[in-house]
Amino acid sequence: MFRAILVGVDDRDASEAAVLAAVDLARRLHAELELVHGADLPASLWPWIGREVLASIEADQRASIRARIAERLRCLRERGEDLSLGERPLETRLHVVSAPPAKALLDRALRGDADLIVLGEHERRGAADIGGTARAVLAKAPCPTWIQNGPRREVARILAPVDLSDHSRVSLEGACELARRLRARVHVLHALVPSHPILGADALGALVGETRPQLRLRDAAQGHLDALVESIDWSGVEREVELVEEEPRRALLARQEGFDLIAMGTHGATGLAAAVLGSTAWAAVRGARIPLLLFPQPRRAWIL
Repeated sequence: MFRAILVGVDDRDASEAAVLAAVDLARRLHAELELVHGADLPASLWPWIGREVLASIEADQRASIRARIAERLRCLRERGEDLSLGERPLETRLHVVSAPPAKALLDRALRGDADLIVLGEHERRGAADIGGTARAVLAKAPCPTWIQNGPRREVARILAPVDLSDHSRVSLEGACELARRLRARVHVLHALVPSHPILGADALGALVGETRPQLRLRDAAQGHLDALVESIDWSGVEREVELVEEEPRRALLARQEGFDLIAMGTHGATGLAAAVLGSTAWAAVRGARIPLLLFPQPRRAWIL
């Protein structure tokens, strides 16, 4: 399913976990793997310097970056990590690009060089967080994005939240196919937002906090959920299906323990709307403590 994987690398600990996860995925999925480091090299800020001097300074900067990343990889090997992947060492798969990290990854992905982008753990910045490499990549990535929260782990159980939209099928099919390749189980979760009792409800419904309209809504949601699940080819994949009446973000984050991966779709809008509007996917990016696999909306609405 993923034939070409890009992993963003730097000289931080979070990048190491992403590299290990990407190597493991590439090995198990028989995919090609490339490492990308994006940085605004200082030489690009000095346009008045001669072209040859400028090129020399930039070459030195690239060599320094490559050396630091190579040292990180050497330390991983010394700790006993297996970084072998075919005949090409990881050091030969590294691309140092003079651009911000998100742009460096997106430029290669948009050229068709990637079926999957792997990022290190998202840096939490508080309630006003609207930026960062993860957000920028998720806004425009043409392919799924894997965010490696925490250390690399064996993926045996996948939590697959769905909202019953058309996009749910895309993310659920992706979760199913990955589970088939990794021999994992899939737990399909749909969270139906609960309603409050309304005037006119029968006495029993009011006592238990349910109304007949809410019961009908739950029955309808269960029917749509069952139809969605049955429309997927689950050959060789074990699955569980759960419908709960909870706020979606809370339901998702409360159930992450006991799973190894969350696979879900992203919000359909990009541009300024994606930068300022909350969504279940972004809540997962900010609150998940396990890896995330996020599938982009195939037909996005660009809202400025």
